[in-house]
Amino acid sequence: MRLRHVLLCALALLLPALPAHAHGFIVRATPQDRAELEHAPARLRYWFSESLEPAFSTLTLRRQDGSIVAEGGVDPDNPLQMNLAVPADLQDGVYLVDLRPAFASDGHVVPETRVFFLGQAADAAVGGDGGYAIEPLEALWRALLYGSCLLLFGTHVLYGAVLLPAWGSRAQRAGGLPARVMSRLGQIALAALAVALVANLLAMLQQSMVFFATDAGAVLVDGLWQVVRIGSRFGDVWTARLLLLLLCATLVVLAIRWRRHHPEQVRPLWAANLWVVALLLGTFSINSHAAGSLRHPWLALLVDWLHTLAAAAWSGALVALALLLPLALRPLNAAQRSAATQAVLRRFTWMALRALAVLTASGLFSALNWLQRPSDLTDTDWGLALLAKMALVSLSLLAAAGQTKWFGGARWPVLSVHTGLRLEATLLTMTLAPLALLAAAAVPPPDLGAAPPEPSATQWVAENRVDISLAPGGPGINSLDLRIPGATQAQVQMVAPYRDWRSAWLETVALDDGLFTLSTDVIDDGGHWQTLVDFRAGSGPWRRAAFAWEIEREATFETSLPTGVQHWLAILVLALAIFWSMLSPLRRALRWLNWQPASLAAAIGATLAFGLIVGLGVALVARNDAAWRETLWPLPTIVNPELADAASLSRGRSLYDEHCAWEGAALEEVVTRLPRLRDEQLFTMTQEGWRALPPCAGNISEGGRWHLVNYIRSLQRDR
Repeated sequence: MRLRHVLLCALALLLPALPAHAHGFIVRATPQDRAELEHAPARLRYWFSESLEPAFSTLTLRRQDGSIVAEGGVDPDNPLQMNLAVPADLQDGVYLVDLRPAFASDGHVVPETRVFFLGQAADAAVGGDGGYAIEPLEALWRALLYGSCLLLFGTHVLYGAVLLPAWGSRAQRAGGLPARVMSRLGQIALAALAVALVANLLAMLQQSMVFFATDAGAVLVDGLWQVVRIGSRFGDVWTARLLLLLLCATLVVLAIRWRRHHPEQVRPLWAANLWVVALLLGTFSINSHAAGSLRHPWLALLVDWLHTLAAAAWSGALVALALLLPLALRPLNAAQRSAATQAVLRRFTWMALRALAVLTASGLFSALNWLQRPSDLTDTDWGLALLAKMALVSLSLLAAAGQTKWFGGARWPVLSVHTGLRLEATLLTMTLAPLALLAAAAVPPPDLGAAPPEPSATQWVAENRVDISLAPGGPGINSLDLRIPGATQAQVQMVAPYRDWRSAWLETVALDDGLFTLSTDVIDDGGHWQTLVDFRAGSGPWRRAAFAWEIEREATFETSLPTGVQHWLAILVLALAIFWSMLSPLRRALRWLNWQPASLAAAIGATLAFGLIVGLGVALVARNDAAWRETLWPLPTIVNPELADAASLSRGRSLYDEHCAWEGAALEEVVTRLPRLRDEQLFTMTQEGWRALPPCAGNISEGGRWHLVNYIRSLQRDR
């Protein structure tokens, strides 16, 4: 008997219905792995599918002999991106890029080495992926923490959804159940809480060791765990989980201690604790790979949480029942044991079937969220582990079916109730192996397609060479890099000529060796765009470089994937499973409604009217918003065709000095208004004049007047 209890406790601690966790991946890189380059890039850039921990992610560029050239890290404006500024004097050779991204969703650190070749052919012998190896301590704390928390939730579900309806009695004031049953439930909950608290401490120790690449002694002696607790998402979730565990422990202790003096409070305390443990399980979803989903991340998080709750309601309650049933039935005779067992199993089967429906539907959605093609199931470790998990769960369901009645009322004679419970427990325990692999294996990366090349250009302005690159070069957030040897200051303006719109002048960040960088989201649409670059050395004169781009929507850095028909079908199946599981409570709620024809017609009419009002409101807001944008900034009637480069400014200045007698307060007011004036307005001013300013007289071609417009705009910089 004691051996059986020990085995069941071990099952409780290593409960296998764990959510699958994995790490993110690189979705775009500049340069590509094993690229052969003629010139050194201004910066190395890597985009990831999930946000990174800036304090614990590193990027290092080194030569083939191991000497370090430069170091970088996470972009301060974009947690999905890592950057490294490349020195301007980089010599030809083989260069290795060591990436050590720490993913914020699950805390995994995935080292990888990439290579590029500068001025020489590729060498197949260099480079390689460091990969991710599962940490034994991580596997231990995950199994202990998940198992104990799922057992904790299952214990509370078993009490409220199974034991009270089956065995509850008003004569038992302290919780509605016999004292021995309430005592065992409290013991199970306290044991699970103790293991969860220890496992949570192990989680912080192991995560700190991984983040700092050190041993446990250094983490404890130097207080590195405090840095992780305060400075990472893992630490934030860990703290929230610890507080929920302490709150849950407080409620369990109160429920145990108040059985004699405040028996009427025992049942409310257990009911309240159910919601606390549900929130506790939600912390696992926050640290799961669902947080980095490329398809509806909030929906993926919700589904992952439902999946975990359903798994706990089935497997956690099953283990709690196995731990409780022998003690609960001990004082009863044979007939009483049979009746009590049948009453519990009838309720448990009702609850387990509904939990399994939600578990299967949510698992289907999560699997489709990552599976891109059928071969992902057989060609990847993640897919093989998923198949193994599904096989073992299916076998456990067959064991459960051996304890139920089949068609015609015949009973499957192979398994008894207690044998079936033990077999289910054994099969569920065996799923720990594939679940450990799921926790470490990377999900199959989606096929995002080949991205268009990043726009880049080179221009000489007098003796200054200006190199510019725009990454990724599509609508949205872009990184703009400038290499201008000798320059100490640079500012940028983005122009959309087809809309006659320009941004404010944007100050760049000087890195080193004439390298300047800027992250901006002003490119909000595809089409023809211009980038004006003003730069100077020290207090010297400003110089102008100008570049024209054709921005393609396909070049946008996508952080989401389209939702296909199969995903919507999975969501529909999940919704139906949830509806079916809640059908009985819904029926009870519907009995309270008034189903008279007049009341029904009023309810339907009110619902339709509300929907109509909301739909009209949304349509009107969208229409007014479009009209407001059109009124505020309509499309121009004439478009400036001249790029405002150094040659255009020089030509415009000559025409201005020769044909425009603009001076005094009126000119100062025009310069002040330049950020609000459109090019077509300035063009009209050169033809017709403005207030005290006369028109620019003389034989000036249309192209010449556009050069004048470009020069007049440059007067703002000189002020």
